[in-house]
Amino acid sequence: MVLEPFNLLHGATVLAMFTAIAILAWAGRRRPEGVRLGLGWFALACWIANQAYYAVRGGGQVDWSKALPLQVCDGVALAAPLALLTRNRWLMAVAWFSGLGLSSQAFITPVVKTGPGSLEYWVFWLMHGCIYAAAAVQVAALHYRPNFGDYARAWIGSLGYVMCIVPLDMLTGWNYGYMGNALPDTPTVLDHLGPWPWRILVLCAVTSVLYLLLWLPFEAARRLCAREKTDVPAKVI
Repeated sequence: MVLEPFNLLHGATVLAMFTAIAILAWAGRRRPEGVRLGLGWFALACWIANQAYYAVRGGGQVDWSKALPLQVCDGVALAAPLALLTRNRWLMAVAWFSGLGLSSQAFITPVVKTGPGSLEYWVFWLMHGCIYAAAAVQVAALHYRPNFGDYARAWIGSLGYVMCIVPLDMLTGWNYGYMGNALPDTPTVLDHLGPWPWRILVLCAVTSVLYLLLWLPFEAARRLCAREKTDVPAKVI
């Protein structure tokens, strides 16, 4: 069965992924260290498998426009397991904001067209599933609560990526980060963001809004908690 956006296989795959993520988050609350380490090493193995697959799938003829680990999801999929394994705040910020904000595109309009009978299907979905799972476990098991500093870290990291990848795409004609003058073969949200190069500015604006939405609920909860503490009347002795 071929996977197409919003067909039965697509829906079943996404449902299975989010069910597994929910189970991992639940397990992480009960056995945080075991889930943290287990998912961290598994996600790292999935990242390596994904890079190896795209490097050799041409039968020895490497397509450098696709083989290099320079897509946004490639970077996030590496940051996610390293964040779990090291607890580094910068990596956790990238895994949360870029992972949930930017990798959502892979779940909504996946570029992979093959079904469960192909290796490409598994390396694609496992790698992207691990990104979301790592973000969920960060919050559930490691008690990660993104603050404004994390928002700034993720935004600075994304800006640095854009400043590096756009010149590379322009010089080579590649399309890493979908910042080049090309679109994916399958329909995606990029089709509605206008022509290149203005599409780059729209992508940056959309990214900023997504990051903001991923930070504001935690900030609201933080302020509400602080207000409740100040509203508690002093104990009369």
